[in-house]
Amino acid sequence: MKGRIHIKIANFIWLTVLSMAFAGCVKTMAEEVVPERYNHTTLAGASARDLLSEDRFKKLTVEIQYMPGNEPKKGAVREIEKFLEQYLNKPEGIDVTVTEIEAAKDSVLSVNDIIGLENRYRTKYTRDKEIALYVLITNGKSWSENALGFAYRNTSVVLFGKHIADHSDKFKKPSRSDLQSRVMQHEFGHLLGLVNTGAEPQSDHQDHEHGKHCKNKWCLMYYLTDTDDYPSVLLKKDPPKLGDECIADLKAMGGK
Repeated sequence: MKGRIHIKIANFIWLTVLSMAFAGCVKTMAEEVVPERYNHTTLAGASARDLLSEDRFKKLTVEIQYMPGNEPKKGAVREIEKFLEQYLNKPEGIDVTVTEIEAAKDSVLSVNDIIGLENRYRTKYTRDKEIALYVLITNGKSWSENALGFAYRNTSVVLFGKHIADHSDKFKKPSRSDLQSRVMQHEFGHLLGLVNTGAEPQSDHQDHEHGKHCKNKWCLMYYLTDTDDYPSVLLKKDPPKLGDECIADLKAMGGK
């Protein structure tokens, strides 16, 4: 009887050692395969250097998801690609995907509602040498009276589709493509650290009265450019672009 007990104990110890060794191997393999986790839930501007420079990430993926009737115009998507290629150092390229998701029942969504939709539908996340951005275009309006878009996380922005539709493709209003492009670029500017959201200002150009915006009224980061109060007559000319002051901030963070 005692001999059997000794054998059982010996077998148990041997199996335990094998299990621990195997577990150690599995953990090691998992650590090699599973990509590094990236925090996508911090404040806008927190990932400015990761987005602008090639130090950590060599490629960018932009995932645009829209609700029915709010598909981004092809021209707007092209302008977004050009904007990002102009200022970001991503030697392995920039990819943009566009997909439709279900419509929201509520016409006005809170930030928590928007985060919930992102958590449900977003499929592209930062991994390995590729960083990812997320754009949600809703079928409703903003909780703010005149805001057309909002950068609500370090890799996430929202565009309010109904609000954009109400202020485009009409008399004395910009085209839908131009307005979508302008709002997306402005919100991406905040993700890139402008103005003083992550990229340290290289000159005194922050409009402190209007938060994280530029004093230069001709700059893309002027506080009115992502609202319906922006003078439509200006859009009869070229859409607003980043001013020299903002470009200097991006370059200091590793951008082009």
